[in-house]
Amino acid sequence: MSDGFFLATERGHLYLARFGELQGRHVWLYLPPFAEEMNLSRAVVARQARALVAQGDAVVCLDYLGTGDSELELDQVDLNCWLDNIDAAVGWLRQQGVLSVGLWGLRFGALMATTYLDRQRQQQADVIDRLLLWKPVLDAKTLLGQFFRLRQVADSIKGLPKVNWLERVKQGETVEVAGYPIAPDWLNSIIEMRMRDQVGSQMPQTVWLEAASDKITPAVEKVAQLWPAQCLTLQHCQGSAFWQNPDCYDSPELILDTVQAWHSGVVPVHAKETMDVQ
Repeated sequence: MSDGFFLATERGHLYLARFGELQGRHVWLYLPPFAEEMNLSRAVVARQARALVAQGDAVVCLDYLGTGDSELELDQVDLNCWLDNIDAAVGWLRQQGVLSVGLWGLRFGALMATTYLDRQRQQQADVIDRLLLWKPVLDAKTLLGQFFRLRQVADSIKGLPKVNWLERVKQGETVEVAGYPIAPDWLNSIIEMRMRDQVGSQMPQTVWLEAASDKITPAVEKVAQLWPAQCLTLQHCQGSAFWQNPDCYDSPELILDTVQAWHSGVVPVHAKETMDVQ
């Protein structure tokens, strides 16, 4: 079973895509990457969702407000809004009588997952029991630098002078980059996000897959070492960078590695009892 529906929140309606029956199952809440990476990855994400459903799990894919099929525009939201979106989706899942909730994040979505966990720790909440990270963005500043280069390349093709558009947004101007309106409130709320600042002494069981990689880089190792050793499985995985490739609709190695990590005894996961409805 798969379907899509809208969840009402204070700021607008969130679009959620559901794969599998929810009640009594472990559910993965998928957090997407940013901008065009979100669109390019949908086919592979759907394949992975169906593979997890075949193993007895369920998956719900979230479009943050201002993105995808959810309401609002990107220049109307910020980081706190997106964290509230995750909160709303998790709260709704708990009302469905699910066994437990895990977060599955791709690229920027992986950074959102650890950011959300950090906020939950500060609020002394404990509702996430598993974490699946696909090729995480380690810090938002690097991601934004790469993203704004798209505008510089577009300007260069048009023969326009070079402009530091990132600084222009920081100073209060809304700038369009690759069709996305980047506003100061949104940018300033996420630019300092760094995964290394969000890892605590208590983390849920985590599988970190460096997709489309033939090795674990020193930068990844440095952040991964902050995890409690017994809570982390880290490995690289061959394949295409489908989130950047418009002609890639499958990633069989990554999908297989993900399923095997959670359903072949690689990760010691202890299922919780069905969550209480709040």
